[in-house]
Amino acid sequence: MKPFIFVLHVAVMVSIGIFHTPVQACEQWQEKIDRVNAYKRKGGNAKQVNRWNKERKFYAQQYYECQREKPRIHTASKRSTRNQAAPIAVQQLRTSQSTNPVIQQLLATCNFWIATTNRHPTQDNRNFRDSACSTFEQAEQNPPAISAAPELQRKVSACIKPGNLIDEDVHACMKGALDPYWRTD
Repeated sequence: MKPFIFVLHVAVMVSIGIFHTPVQACEQWQEKIDRVNAYKRKGGNAKQVNRWNKERKFYAQQYYECQREKPRIHTASKRSTRNQAAPIAVQQLRTSQSTNPVIQQLLATCNFWIATTNRHPTQDNRNFRDSACSTFEQAEQNPPAISAAPELQRKVSACIKPGNLIDEDVHACMKGALDPYWRTD
């Protein structure tokens, strides 16, 4: 008779979940959440939906607690270099001895993208930085010519002829080669 009592005792323990592993215990709460969700999808009156919401909230809390209690697997091995993040290449801002305004503007653009890439190292920012800095380096090696007198630029509204006429004289006026003699104001 004693073996029968032992088998009965084991059967009762299994049915109440004593021999469940933590993973199985957590799965039972997830199954209950899924069952309540299925009821809610089918629909019901307000009283039923409120009861299902309370049940789901309770089951979700139990599932969360169960997940927290699960044993974690820790490794004692050294982290491989393959998993380590690549170091971010931080570049220093560039300088130039040139007084050419074009080179100074290219330098400012290059330094802007260096600073931006150092703060936010995305692939787009790296591409912008590389492009701007290579243009700056090319301009330093082959400096662009500085014009003796910068070209005077005027707005269309300052040069347009009466009746909103735009012709060669208006274009020459906009470039600064001709004064707008047709304007009376």
